[in-house]
Amino acid sequence: MHPIISNILHHLSVVLFPPKCIKCNKIIDSYGNLCSNCWSSIEFITDPMCKICGVPFEFDMDIDLICGQCAGTKQFFDHAISIFKYDENSKNLIYKFKYNDKTYLSKYFAKWIYKNIQTSINDYQYIVPVPLHRKRMRKRFYNQSSLIASYLAKLSKKTFLPNLLIKNRYDVPQTSLTKKQRLKNVKSSFAINPKLQSKIEGTKILLIDDVYTTGSTLNECSKILKKNGCNQITAVTLARVCK
Repeated sequence: MHPIISNILHHLSVVLFPPKCIKCNKIIDSYGNLCSNCWSSIEFITDPMCKICGVPFEFDMDIDLICGQCAGTKQFFDHAISIFKYDENSKNLIYKFKYNDKTYLSKYFAKWIYKNIQTSINDYQYIVPVPLHRKRMRKRFYNQSSLIASYLAKLSKKTFLPNLLIKNRYDVPQTSLTKKQRLKNVKSSFAINPKLQSKIEGTKILLIDDVYTTGSTLNECSKILKKNGCNQITAVTLARVCK
């Protein structure tokens, strides 16, 4: 297409379909962003934080300090990163994406993640999403974690392995459970795809999910990856519950 025609069509699309804040729908300057008010309402996670699970600390502490949960629980992932806190100001972003079929948000979320981890992403061979059971996929029609992981793989030019992990048991949704129940609910519920098992020996993997709540799902996935030869795992989520 001729550059002039392409430019005209672009400007026409902006007039007809102006970019809107992905949280409140206010018209803004560019697609996939937040307006200034919504941006200021989102609590992005920065240092200081636990060196393992990434939970933010309220005060400056030793750079190598770990939180109480990580001190008392075996974490199979080596590190966890979350972009923002899951709270009253941010949860509608997740809800729209996860339950209201706003799948186009995945490419914008992937860009937020990529911007946060791009200095270290070259250390990893594969990008792997937390899987859904096939029954839940039939109900929802898409895996939100896989959509984010797919775009992240494209941005980083890394290999996307959407079927490396298999959810082999249909469990009660984690959102309705306590921390103790979550741990029991996901225990032994994931497996490695035998067709891809040989690929992960000695590798470093980015494990992608949408929300870090207690870490039980990410930890169980990491456990099975480590058992099958993965050397290092960084769990990456869009949001994190920080209570």
